[in-house]
Amino acid sequence: MKATINWSSPPAEGRPCCPASPFPLPPPKLGGTGGGVFVMRTLEDGIAIREFIRRERPKCAVIVGAGYIGLETAESFQALGLETTVIGRPPQVLKRFDPDMAKLVQDELEGHGVRLSLGDEVKALEGDAQGRVRRVVSSKGTFEADLVLLALGVRPNVALAKAAGVALGETGAIATDAQMRTNLPDVFAAGDCAEAHHRITGRGAYIPLGTTANKQGRVAGTNAGGGQAEFKGIVGTAITKVFDLYAALTGLSEKEARALGYAVKSTLIKAGSRAH
Repeated sequence: MKATINWSSPPAEGRPCCPASPFPLPPPKLGGTGGGVFVMRTLEDGIAIREFIRRERPKCAVIVGAGYIGLETAESFQALGLETTVIGRPPQVLKRFDPDMAKLVQDELEGHGVRLSLGDEVKALEGDAQGRVRRVVSSKGTFEADLVLLALGVRPNVALAKAAGVALGETGAIATDAQMRTNLPDVFAAGDCAEAHHRITGRGAYIPLGTTANKQGRVAGTNAGGGQAEFKGIVGTAITKVFDLYAALTGLSEKEARALGYAVKSTLIKAGSRAH
């Protein structure tokens, strides 16, 4: 798994832009890994997984990580007939969601045959003599696996930026202003290596999503090329689909609000979906 920060300069202005290139988070102390172990970062990764399934006909899949990519891939694996297990370190899926909302998603997954092992930690991958993965060993047990997807999330790749004197925000990602400028003259940052201004808290936030990266990149590129553009910030919105259930979050969750010192009351209601 490789990740780098590339510095590029538009010919006319000569202003460097630091684009997104996050490090995938590695699992701890994995040994005996072989064929059948994948990450999901690019279109090519997805094609490689599809071709592996077509060629090798795996029966059991283990997904390490219970975030958006892990859960959406679990649905795809189940649809292809694979017995699928999701292992997650937090005690719930979708860790930004409040526990009562996450429980609805967990029920949906288990109702469609996905096995969940939450509050668990992967210790090792074990393979056969041919170098193909066969088992995932965790703190809660051993799971058979012909295919393993590592979907553990990312952390900002800021080593080069930090060495160059670019300031980091409180989240550990690169701090920018509304034009995506860093503290260095004519140096911009955007995407999964950069913080985003949270319009509710007024602070920098690190919520790496493709939608945010796309908007930040357009703003950074426009300004680096001599134009004028601003990124207004985010409100923490995320949406995913898990089988027949749509799950969405916007603003602050209850636990995020409490962590920031807000006095919070919450309620849970059930209603039918309808067009607005």
